[in-house]
Amino acid sequence: MRITEYAAENGIGVRAMYDGKRALVKKGVLPRTHVARFQRARVVEPVASSEWCIQMPNGVSVAFAGPVDSRTLTTVLSAVATLG
Repeated sequence: MRITEYAAENGIGVRAMYDGKRALVKKGVLPRTHVARFQRARVVEPVASSEWCIQMPNGVSVAFAGPVDSRTLTTVLSAVATLG
């Protein structure tokens, strides 16, 4: 059942339902329903070659060498962000 349907059937404001859902997601009780679009990045050492190692906030590392296009990198990092 959709949140809007549940709210209507139970006399609860839709805004209150979404606020409650957001609070439960923030506390980790409910899973995120969408992937975060941005991740915090920290440069550990200056890049002097085309070898990369990216440590994600969830503890997963992604390493690769050579050129990579932004679309592929976005796809890989989005997938890795959901792991952990």
